[in-house]
Amino acid sequence: MKQSISNWWQDVKSGFDEFGKTLRIGWDAIWNGIASFLQGKITEITNYAGNLVANIKNAFNIDWSALGKAIIDGLVNGLMGGVNAVIDAAANVAQSALSAAQGVLGIQSPSKAFQFLGDMSGVGFTAGLSKSLAPQKVNAIMAKSVAGAGDTISRAVNNNIVIHNPKPEPASQSVDGTLKKLSYLGVLR
Repeated sequence: MKQSISNWWQDVKSGFDEFGKTLRIGWDAIWNGIASFLQGKITEITNYAGNLVANIKNAFNIDWSALGKAIIDGLVNGLMGGVNAVIDAAANVAQSALSAAQGVLGIQSPSKAFQFLGDMSGVGFTAGLSKSLAPQKVNAIMAKSVAGAGDTISRAVNNNIVIHNPKPEPASQSVDGTLKKLSYLGVLR
């Protein structure tokens, strides 16, 4: 019986040894499969990362001169295309301003309001010229500019210009009076 127990024990030990070897072979096979799988994935990841880096480099491989020129050309073309729109808008604003002025002033032909503006424009023009020219030069220039202007302005032969306003007076008096008014208002010193 001792021998039988000893044989039996040997069989149990042998069974456990075989089971351990089989388990070890199975474990090694699984581990080798995992390692192979991961090795393949590492290669894929390495290739992907390399391609990603190359794509990023290519994305920034830009001809900056051409890009800058294209931006400037786009701005110029946009502005040039908008010139006509600006001109049209300015014309519309001017027409609207004229229509508004006519409506507010109750303009009828001939308009007394615009006659007054014309009179004051002559006074203002004379005052502007007198700032930069001597009175004799102002008279000569005004004489040339108003020649043949019609009923609203008359000129004298001896370098005196009479501007049609509520109080007709020679240009020199008009200039002097305007300059005095401007100096009282603090516009001229």
